[in-house]
Amino acid sequence: MAFVLTNQKIYVDGYDITGTTNALAIEYGAELKDCTVLGNSSRVMKGGLKTVQLQVSGFYDANVNDENLFAKIGVADNPVSVSAEGIAVGDVAYFFKACGGELVTGETVGELNKFSFGAAGSGTLIKGVLANDSTETSTGAGAGVQLGA
Repeated sequence: MAFVLTNQKIYVDGYDITGTTNALAIEYGAELKDCTVLGNSSRVMKGGLKTVQLQVSGFYDANVNDENLFAKIGVADNPVSVSAEGIAVGDVAYFFKACGGELVTGETVGELNKFSFGAAGSGTLIKGVLANDSTETSTGAGAGVQLGA
């Protein structure tokens, strides 16, 4: 199902970078390994190690981008959370640990300063759902969200 990106959240190591971001890509895959032997009439491939990449870009804000992304370059195991369809409890989200690989900024005179940030996974991509992160009080029954089996 295709959907328009309008209400996503992007967190890198707990910092919300959504407010300066206008493009998002998560690439998930596996290295393909050739296991072709004599007698095969075509290539035979097997899945190898899995990979995950994050690429975000948007408009540069030194208070957000320098403070929160600059320090992540070359540092492994930064938790990354990306909501896929929205920000309501139960909406699909992706989670992984990443090592910041690049932070690029710059533009020509008269244009808005842009940035891009790329990171590579140092862990497995997990597809899950958003949970409520606020304090709740209750005096009756309510609906729950199962987060795992």
